[in-house]
Amino acid sequence: MGRSIDRRPPAGMVDAWTFNHGDTRGVGSVGGSGTLRNGASISGTDLRLDGTNDFMDVPHDDAYSFTDGDDLPFSICGWIYMDTHSTNDILMCKWQNSPRKGEWIIGYSHSLTRLFFWTYNSTATRGYGANVSTTLNTGEWYHLAGCYDGSRNWTGYKVYLNGVSQTTALGGYGAVSPTMSNTGIPVNIGALDDLAGYSVDGDLSTIELYNRQLTATEVAIIYQQGRR
Repeated sequence: MGRSIDRRPPAGMVDAWTFNHGDTRGVGSVGGSGTLRNGASISGTDLRLDGTNDFMDVPHDDAYSFTDGDDLPFSICGWIYMDTHSTNDILMCKWQNSPRKGEWIIGYSHSLTRLFFWTYNSTATRGYGANVSTTLNTGEWYHLAGCYDGSRNWTGYKVYLNGVSQTTALGGYGAVSPTMSNTGIPVNIGALDDLAGYSVDGDLSTIELYNRQLTATEVAIIYQQGRR
C-alpha cells in the first residue's frame, strides 16, 4: 500500500479559496468571501477567467497585510493553468492601480519569461523581491509558491515551482528594500486590479495564504496534495 498524503494544511493558514461547488468563501482563519468580477465563473474547483478583465476580489482584512511597522513573514500558494498568455499572468496580489497602492504580488511574466514574487511600499513606487528565469507553457497546470521571511533582504524571498525550490535573482524597481504598509486595499485573485496585460486567461485553483514562511517540505506536501 502506498504512503498516504497528509491533507491537513500547515499551521498559520490565513485563508484558502478552493472554489468547491461555486463557493467563493475562504476556509482559513479569516474566511474572506470573494466577489466574481466581469464574468469570472467557477467550474468544479476552478476559478475560470477570460484574460481580459475577469478576476475575483476579496475585501481587505488586516490579516492579509503582513506588517506591524516592519515586514512580517508570509506565504502564497496556488495552481494556475493558462489557455493563452497575458503579458503578465497574476496568481494573486494586494495591488491597486488607481490610486496606486501595493503590498505584495506573485505571478508569471510571459514577456520576460520569469516568475516574480515581490513586496511593495504603500504607493507601489518601489518593488522588491525575487525573480526566477523559467518558461511556463499554456495548457498545463503549475503550482506556484512564494514564501517570505520578512527580512527585507531579497534572499529571504523563496519561490517554488511544482513543489521544488527555484534559483532566484534580485527583482524589483526603485530604491531597494521598501517596507510594506497596511494599505486597506482588497486582495485580487487572477488579475492586477484593472491594469491591462495583468490578468489570467485560464483557470486558478486552491489559492492559499499563510502568515509565516512555509518550509520547503511544507510546500512540497501542499504540491503533492494537488488541486482540492
